[in-house]
Amino acid sequence: MKINFYHLLFLFFSSFTFSQNTSIKGIVIDQNTKETIPMANIALKKQSKIISGISEKTFVQGSVSDIDGNFLIDNLESGKYILECSFIGYKTYSETINLKANEEKYLTLEIVEETNMLGDVVISAGKFEQKIEEVTVSMDVIKPKLIKSKNPVNMEVMMNQAPGVSIVDGQANIRGGSGWSYNTGSRVLVMIDDMPFLSGDRGTVEWDMIPMENISQIEVIKGASSALFGSSALNGVINIRTEYPKNKPKTEVSIFQGFYDKAKRESLNWWGDSPQYFSGVSFSHAEYKNNTGIVFGGNIFNDFGYQKGVENRRGRFNFSTIKDWEKVKGLSHGISGNFMYSHNDDAIMYTSDSLGYIPLDEDPANYTQMMMNIDPFVTFVNPLNNTKHNLKTRIFRDDYNPNGGDAAYSNIFYTDYQFQKTWEDINAPFLKFSYSQLPINLNHLVLTSGITRNKIFAHDDDVYGGKHNVSNYSFYSQADAKINEKLNL
Repeated sequence: MKINFYHLLFLFFSSFTFSQNTSIKGIVIDQNTKETIPMANIALKKQSKIISGISEKTFVQGSVSDIDGNFLIDNLESGKYILECSFIGYKTYSETINLKANEEKYLTLEIVEETNMLGDVVISAGKFEQKIEEVTVSMDVIKPKLIKSKNPVNMEVMMNQAPGVSIVDGQANIRGGSGWSYNTGSRVLVMIDDMPFLSGDRGTVEWDMIPMENISQIEVIKGASSALFGSSALNGVINIRTEYPKNKPKTEVSIFQGFYDKAKRESLNWWGDSPQYFSGVSFSHAEYKNNTGIVFGGNIFNDFGYQKGVENRRGRFNFSTIKDWEKVKGLSHGISGNFMYSHNDDAIMYTSDSLGYIPLDEDPANYTQMMMNIDPFVTFVNPLNNTKHNLKTRIFRDDYNPNGGDAAYSNIFYTDYQFQKTWEDINAPFLKFSYSQLPINLNHLVLTSGITRNKIFAHDDDVYGGKHNVSNYSFYSQADAKINEKLNL
């Protein structure tokens, strides 16, 4: 009976211990605007030891704030902890807290935006998010405010106004680095949301299809980036990042019209006193609700041109959705799409030098084009070990139908899997033996590795004389570290 009594006593105290629910919950907000901050990293650490005057912290548990800025870390033991909150573009928040048994502590973490002139966050330089002042390549960032203020009719016109970038006949060139490659590929890689946006038949850029109404920013790398992005990035990279939905719904509508001025030579003004014009309308909407985000937009454009009988019309629609899982924190998936149909005229030859804006026989060539891309993706961010898995895919279809000629088409199937591991306050196992003897602090290390597959099916009698199939694989890996010298106090 004595043994049974101690067994019961042990089970009683064990159940009491395990029933404890010590937790930390709270919300992350911007100190100035009081807006909630989604996807902020919250790490709970304990100070383990001090070596040579340098405090080392042991990671205990972590979390990520949801779309409303809320976070929860539960099943904790009582004791003293260091809570840190970090988010791109904000100073790292740190606070020491004491937890009692069965205590549910609620915290409001007010984080402060870093006040510097170079606060832009880019992803193209190393395939992971980093501040522009930390990249080691020459890079420009174009914000949507500049696009709206200039109101270009397509992305080709916009990029011609970027410093060091020239677009001639649809071919991009950065700082005169490698010339042009007409209809045989591109030496500047153009991407949308980190995936190549080159046609499958000739490898050229379709500027009209880029959804300008839903752009968050444009990143331009001015220099060779073939190690990460392949041979098409020989002269640089232009990465267009589309908009991400936020807490507050946002709707924008733009209506525009422009006129062509008279030419200096009167013989070129075939339109008389009725000037030629172009007009269009674009719209966009972004909203996030119930862990689901959606962005959609469109554009209709008519250009009657300054060349007689040469008219261009197009219609474009795009959308993007994302779903954040509640049961599996850090897991999200979604799908994006973009569709465009256009009718274009092209004056190959003109009547004479004095009638330079009138096509020969007043009969310009014309063609129709239908393009579409569908982009499913899955992302999993694990805050417990600071790893990220990202799978992106793209199906890109291009149909080209010239009037009186042979139709051509191309299909691209693109897949990219990326694995990323981040170490903070570095205590990585492979450095732990000699870390205390190093004359530097290795504060931040990001390892990015991935594999890419690109499959192309194309049919073009004029270019290939029939069908053309290409498939290729590529591997990439890159490490990025932040270091500083240790202080001898």
